[in-house]
Amino acid sequence: MNKLFILTKILLKNSDNPFESGFNNKKKLGMIILLILCFLPLAFMFGGSTIASYDILAKLNLQGMLLTSTITFSCVAMIVFGFFYIMSIFYFSKDIDTLIPLPLKPYEILGAKLVIVMLFQYFVELITLLPTLIGFGYKVGNIIFAIYSIIIFLILPIIPIIICGLISIIIMAFTDIVKDKDRFKFLSGMFGIAFAVLINIFIRKINGPNSFITSIKDNSNTINDATNAFPTAKLAAFSLLNSNSVNGLLNILLFLIISIAALIIFVVAAQGLYFKGAIGMSESTSKGKKLSDKELNKSSVQSSKLKSYTIKELKLLLRTPAYLQNCVIGGVILPPIMLLIILFSNGELSKGFNFPMNHIFLVIASTVLIATTSFNLICPTAISREGDGIFILHYLPVSYKTQILAKVILGIIISIIADILMLIIGAIIFKISILMLVMLIVISILGIIFYSFLGIFIDLSFPKLDWDNEVKAVKQNFNGFLLIVFLIIIGVITIIPFIFLKLSLISTFIILIVVYSILSLLAYKLTMTKGIESLK
Repeated sequence: MNKLFILTKILLKNSDNPFESGFNNKKKLGMIILLILCFLPLAFMFGGSTIASYDILAKLNLQGMLLTSTITFSCVAMIVFGFFYIMSIFYFSKDIDTLIPLPLKPYEILGAKLVIVMLFQYFVELITLLPTLIGFGYKVGNIIFAIYSIIIFLILPIIPIIICGLISIIIMAFTDIVKDKDRFKFLSGMFGIAFAVLINIFIRKINGPNSFITSIKDNSNTINDATNAFPTAKLAAFSLLNSNSVNGLLNILLFLIISIAALIIFVVAAQGLYFKGAIGMSESTSKGKKLSDKELNKSSVQSSKLKSYTIKELKLLLRTPAYLQNCVIGGVILPPIMLLIILFSNGELSKGFNFPMNHIFLVIASTVLIATTSFNLICPTAISREGDGIFILHYLPVSYKTQILAKVILGIIISIIADILMLIIGAIIFKISILMLVMLIVISILGIIFYSFLGIFIDLSFPKLDWDNEVKAVKQNFNGFLLIVFLIIIGVITIIPFIFLKLSLISTFIILIVVYSILSLLAYKLTMTKGIESLK
């Protein structure tokens, strides 16, 4: 048992887990505060909805269904996010090769890793369950309810973790379905994005207590079915609803007994199967395809250096899951998806919008297009992604100018793809004329060029080269945030004058072209002079 505690402490200090990201204490505190601020509105919405709905639900004798559905939803969320996280912690973390040869038993390794997973699940509960428990407790005003809530909050993640853990261990022990680490990370990222979008749409469907109550009534059968799949969720809800009686005590005891028994079963199963799936996870595989003379000659045809280097950068983005998810998918798919969510989630698709197609619309629409399509982080992390291999750039038979241009061109291409998708959706929603579409395309492309060069210049000036995994090079890179700040400032400066100026549509179009052309030229010159000096 002593080994388990020591190993847990070591893993929590390991830079490869999400609770120790390599930041110093001030940055960690800042990240925690930022996360709390981001999720506070959602937490207040859940808590406020519970308080506002409680009295109405109590009259209909449905307050128990509210509590049960919330606990069940929290379990489902923990399973959805937990499965991929457990696979990552149990099998795909960098410490596996170090831990397996040590004199440690499987249950000791898994026990330590379970603590890390539990911490992650507590974060999920903070968003999905805690606000409702606080709101419900506020209405009930019972100290026993508060004690039971704390116990349930701490113990509830055990069953979802065990369900995910058993599935993961069985899959990894007897199949080769997810042995490809990169493919697994990519698929898990895509699943996470899809789930987040669905949750966003679901939340927007609920507008106030009445809509929430209607949703519970309409989906009562589904909720009951889901609750039956999590018997501990029903026991937890019953213990809270009957916190003043012996029945509540019996339910909380049964809840604890089932959770502990399930944990023991998991440990026994893991003891015999974990090493079978974990051994050999760091080994690489190869397709071993044999090329014919024709295929070899075709693949070795000489091309221009700029084209070849751009293709090289594209392949690097596509085959690295962290870059693919955060730069390509995040930059191309998410902007139009978020536009659809914001505009259509409440059934407004068929109603259309009546915005005046004047110079103000042109300025605002083009600014929004440029900003959202420049969030892909390709250019403001282009140099940082080289990491400790940055010295290789000095030895390549390619000029610094060509290398920088290739990175910028790739960022521009990805941004233009997102730009086109946004314009297609916008044209349908806002009924944009052909003339307005042409104007928006021209202005947005010029804006994308400007911000692409500005982004890579920022990264050339302040590259983040000290990282031990690709995620840190992108997600924990301050340069992306710096570019966003410039996007907001320049966007506001661009919009405000045109609101007060009474200009024609054509005059506004010409002014915007001149402004973004000058900015693009200045950013290009700055990158090709000061930027190249920084790279040298």
